[in-house]
Amino acid sequence: MCIYYERALDSKRNMPMFRNVLKEHMRQFHVGFFVLSVFCLLLICSCNSAPNTSTVPAGNRLSGNQPAKIDSLNPNSASKGVALDVKISGSGFDEGSFVFFGDADVYIKTTFVSDQVLVAHLTNLVTASSGTYSIKVHTGKGDLTNSVEFAVTP
Repeated sequence: MCIYYERALDSKRNMPMFRNVLKEHMRQFHVGFFVLSVFCLLLICSCNSAPNTSTVPAGNRLSGNQPAKIDSLNPNSASKGVALDVKISGSGFDEGSFVFFGDADVYIKTTFVSDQVLVAHLTNLVTASSGTYSIKVHTGKGDLTNSVEFAVTP
């Protein structure tokens, strides 16, 4: 045990001082624990982000099968600020597929319907600015599809 604590315990008159020291150490422990918890949470969140696909050229075949591709979008446009589901038709999709929207590669969650159909759930935040945006699918096998345009009208 620390000498400081032993001296505090030797005398009953030092008991209030011992309590204050103990409270201070507990406060420091809680602050340190909080900081560590926030750091771990940030680390976990950064690990759950979409994988880096910058090294996978469009149409690249990592899976050994035909490369995944997009044939069409339905609808292929939306009004500004509207949330909607977009049906993506093509081939080579799998349950691990997700969509990149726009040049900034915003990650969009999808619903896997079949190896030829995905449904992308576009929120009103994604369609907040008018313009023409590219849509690409990244499959769980590592394929990156061709880019198809999606228009957001004012």
